[in-house]
Amino acid sequence: MRRTLLVLLVVLVGGEAAANPRPLPMTYTSETMPKGGAELDTFIDLTPLRALSSSQGTPTWYLASVLQIEFEYAFTDRVEFALYLTLTPDPGDAYTSTAILTEGNGAKQRVRWSLAPPGEWPIDVNLITELVENHRAFEVEAKVILQRRFGALRLVTNLSFEEELYYDDNKDHELEISLGATYEVMSQLHVGLEGWSHTEWPDPAPAVRPYGIGPHVYLGPTVMFTFGRFYYTCGAYVRLSDFDHGMQPGEPYGAVWMRAILGIEL
Repeated sequence: MRRTLLVLLVVLVGGEAAANPRPLPMTYTSETMPKGGAELDTFIDLTPLRALSSSQGTPTWYLASVLQIEFEYAFTDRVEFALYLTLTPDPGDAYTSTAILTEGNGAKQRVRWSLAPPGEWPIDVNLITELVENHRAFEVEAKVILQRRFGALRLVTNLSFEEELYYDDNKDHELEISLGATYEVMSQLHVGLEGWSHTEWPDPAPAVRPYGIGPHVYLGPTVMFTFGRFYYTCGAYVRLSDFDHGMQPGEPYGAVWMRAILGIEL
C-alpha cells in the first residue's frame, strides 16, 4: 500500500512543471503550451451578496458562487483550443431575489493565437475568440493579451469586448479590462497584484443606469503554487468602485471577490 501511494505521488507531483499555469486568476498571460500539450483547470468564484429570506422576506447575506471546468489543448506551439463547462449553483429555496452572476449554466469554446514566439516582439501579443452558450444568452467575445517580461517579473493586460445576445431579443455590449504584475519568487511560487473591471451597456439602454451594470473595479493580491503537474492559484479582490455602496437584494458584484484555480497537466 505504501509503495502504491509513493508511485501515485511521483506520477502526479513529479516531473516537469504544469504545462501552462495561470499566475493571475483574472488575467491570461501570453505563454502557450507546446504542440500536443493538454491541461484541465477548475475555477471557482465566490462573492458575498444580498437576497431576501424566503421565510421572513427580509434582506440577508449569502455566498454566491460560479464554477467552471476547462479542457485546453495545443494544436501547435502558438494555437490553443479550450472547451469550458460553466455552472452557477442555485443558492437554494431559502432565498429569493438572488443575483444574476457573470456566468450562466452552459458551455464555452475558445481559440487562442500567439502572434509570435515569446520574446520575439517587444510586447508579446495573443488574440482570443470565444463563443458562449448558456441558459440565458449566446455570447461572442474578442480578447487581446499584451505582456512584457522583465526577468522574473511579468506585466500583463487583457482587453475584452463581448456581445451578449439574450433569448428575449435584448442584448448587452460588455467591456472587461484586467491588468496584473506577477513575480516568480521561485519556480514553485509566484506572487502578484491584479486589477480587473467589468462594464455593461444594455440595448435598449435603461433610463437610469443601475448599480449592477457597472463600471465595477477590483484590486487585490494573487499567489500561485506549482507542484509538478499541478498548480493552484488564488486571488482576493476588494471593490474600489462604489466602495461605500450598500448592497441590495439581487445586486451582483459584492464588496469582495475571490477566485481560485486548480490545474493539472494531462
